[in-house]
Amino acid sequence: MIIPTKHQNLSKNYLVVGAEFCALIKKKNYTIEELFQKTKDKYQISLEAFFDIVTFLWLIEAIRLDNNTLTTME
Repeated sequence: MIIPTKHQNLSKNYLVVGAEFCALIKKKNYTIEELFQKTKDKYQISLEAFFDIVTFLWLIEAIRLDNNTLTTME
């Protein structure tokens, strides 16, 4: 699901949504719950997809989790 295909809507691709998450987190730190509530309707993602994206961003060290708050790795 991470690698886009020609039949997929790019606006719902995990890489694209992950980039949007990073942009949001750079502007303001969010808790996991706040970020999910802010993005679930806009990107029409499930909780499972949300956690997949956040886990991917954490694995590539784009974000970190400190006391339940997501921050960027600047």
